[in-house]
Amino acid sequence: EDWVRGRFSTIGYSPKSGVVELFVETIGTNLRMLAQELEKLVVYKGEDKNITRQDVEVVAISGAVESMQLIDTLRRKDRAGALRVLKVLERDEAPQVVLGLLVSQYRLFLQIKQAQAAGISFEELGSKIGKHPFYLKKLSEDLRAYSAEQLKSLYYQLQKADQAMKTGAEAPWILLEEFVLSAA
Repeated sequence: EDWVRGRFSTIGYSPKSGVVELFVETIGTNLRMLAQELEKLVVYKGEDKNITRQDVEVVAISGAVESMQLIDTLRRKDRAGALRVLKVLERDEAPQVVLGLLVSQYRLFLQIKQAQAAGISFEELGSKIGKHPFYLKKLSEDLRAYSAEQLKSLYYQLQKADQAMKTGAEAPWILLEEFVLSAA
C-alpha cells in the first residue's frame, strides 16, 4: 500500500479514503501488475486528479476478476471455461500480466503441495509466505487433482513461456493458450 500511495503522490493524483486499500486488494501485491493497473487508471482519469473507489472498480476490477476466473477454471480443470476467460483477457490485459499471475499462482500451488508432502501445517506455511492458512487450505482442496510432479511440470512450462515471450520466439497469446490446454 505504501508503494501505491507513493506512486499516486509522485504522479500528482489524490486517492480518496479507502482507494489505495481497494486497489491493492483488487490487484494484489505484484508490483508489475500494480504499475500496469495504475497506468490504466491514470489514462482513464485523464486531467481529473481525484481517484475514487468507483474509478478503481471500473478500471481495475474487471481484469483482476477475469484473471482470478482463469485461475479458478484451471484449478477445476475446466478447459472450455479457461479458454473463454483467456479470450476475454486477450482483449483487456497484456499477456505478460496474465503470465505473471499464472507464474505466481502455480508457484503458490507448488509450495502448498511440497509443504503438504513435508508435513508442514497451513499455519506454518502461511506465516512463511504471507498467506492466510484458511486460503491455503481451500486451495489445497482444489489441488487434489494435481500431483506435485504435474505442478512442477506446469510451472516449468510457464518458465519456458516467459523466456519465449521475452525473446519473441513465439506469439504470447499462443503460449498462454498452449499452457491452458495442458493445464486444464
